[in-house]
Amino acid sequence: MKYITAVVLSLILMSFSSLQQQDYTVNDPEAEKLIKDVSAKFKSYKNIKADFSLTIKEPEGDWIDEKIGIVHLEGDKFKIEMDEYKITCDGKTSWMYSPASNEVQISYFELEEDMFTPSQIFDIYSEKYNFRVKSKSGDQVTIELTPIDKEQSFFKIDMLILTSKKEIVSCKIYEKSGMRYLYTLSNLDTNLELQDAFFVFDSSIYPEIEIIDLR
Repeated sequence: MKYITAVVLSLILMSFSSLQQQDYTVNDPEAEKLIKDVSAKFKSYKNIKADFSLTIKEPEGDWIDEKIGIVHLEGDKFKIEMDEYKITCDGKTSWMYSPASNEVQISYFELEEDMFTPSQIFDIYSEKYNFRVKSKSGDQVTIELTPIDKEQSFFKIDMLILTSKKEIVSCKIYEKSGMRYLYTLSNLDTNLELQDAFFVFDSSIYPEIEIIDLR
């Protein structure tokens, strides 16, 4: 669930062995500036809405699953809506609702050290990563991010950025387990009028809903 909440938006690529042989002790200045610009633009928005697709690939396998949905982000709060389930979080509590079973699981939202959350896709500039320009194609640049902390569950992120708009097109996350998560973003909308209640799940609108409270 942590990568699906990391939702929304972005792309990923390459092999752990070849990555370990490289030592990015100094950030690529071009990559670092672009990442800073993208993060600064994101921080200027009150909130963000975007359509996204998430493609999941198993180790050594084909792309095995694809999901599409809509994500809303506002600070630590987010809402992710897909056919299979809907995730709502007000920054303290998260609700995961399954329409198929008419069931919601409620839990405290605890941000783990290695968790990659939705907001981090946009606000990616951090001293926790090294950056380099991996490739260029016209107005698009792929930035490779590698975590300085090698205990993270992922070892690399490939982020495709549209340089003219300073916007993220896609983001690919490489897990050490071999799993790959590719997020692609579109139809970005910003500074919407959203009330706090928008990020709180309202069980009253679902008759006979089963509530599983894990708090």
